[in-house]
Amino acid sequence: MFSLRNTFFYFLLISPLLVSLYIYLGFRTNQILVHQLVLKSQLLYPYTSSIKPFWELPYWMIYNLPEGLWIFSLTLIAGVTRANESQKKVLLFLPIFYVLVLEIFQGIHITDGTFDVLDLLYAFVFWLLAKEVSTKLKVKIPKNYGRLLIIIFFVLVFLSDVKTL
Repeated sequence: MFSLRNTFFYFLLISPLLVSLYIYLGFRTNQILVHQLVLKSQLLYPYTSSIKPFWELPYWMIYNLPEGLWIFSLTLIAGVTRANESQKKVLLFLPIFYVLVLEIFQGIHITDGTFDVLDLLYAFVFWLLAKEVSTKLKVKIPKNYGRLLIIIFFVLVFLSDVKTL
């Protein structure tokens, strides 16, 4: 059923991801998996090949902000997924735990990337913001749907990695 509350929720959920995608495609290296998939996709390439930045973005917007934005969206989903209290705590802490582990792994060179304290700071701020927003929203999505969206988000995070297809 259409409601302004649901529309606002989906706007809050999707718009940070679209901003991140724009940053990844317009300002980051073409070695990112999502960029390579777009290049290989004849369906999307005509549209995305024309993404050329009209201005320069500061370093933090290109390299730190996208992580904060996807953490916001992921935490928002976790916050509105129907679950019992213990499951809700796990769902809400999973995004920030993931970022912390990922940054530590980058710092000790277990995975690609470089350890960046600003990544942790942006992730933490956007995680707190999303936790707060999700408690104010009166939207609840079914548990299975929420879990599916969370899995999709982790796939999207994987696609933001720098690899060669």
